[in-house]
Amino acid sequence: MLIFFSGRHLKGGHWEQFREAWGATGDESPDMPEGTVIYHARNVKDEDEVISFGIFDVGRESLNVIRGDEESELKRQEEMAKHVKDIPLEGVYEVIEEIRP
Repeated sequence: MLIFFSGRHLKGGHWEQFREAWGATGDESPDMPEGTVIYHARNVKDEDEVISFGIFDVGRESLNVIRGDEESELKRQEEMAKHVKDIPLEGVYEVIEEIRP
């Protein structure tokens, strides 16, 4: 299982523009693996601090399938960057343990 995670400080008031640059919503993401869940969350004390993460029930070998072609991903990243002040944490993480109550 892979988790794509980004913590971002957006430029003031840029949520809507950032979200549009981020990409597809709901049914517009047909290429995602079955069971995929993606979250965007805002800090309750600072709405310009946003975390985005997606949970994908796939292994490392599917990394490029999720990201798509390199050219499209680079363009998407450039568009998002127009609305981001900084990115203190970002990466692709492999789940090593799951704890359920």
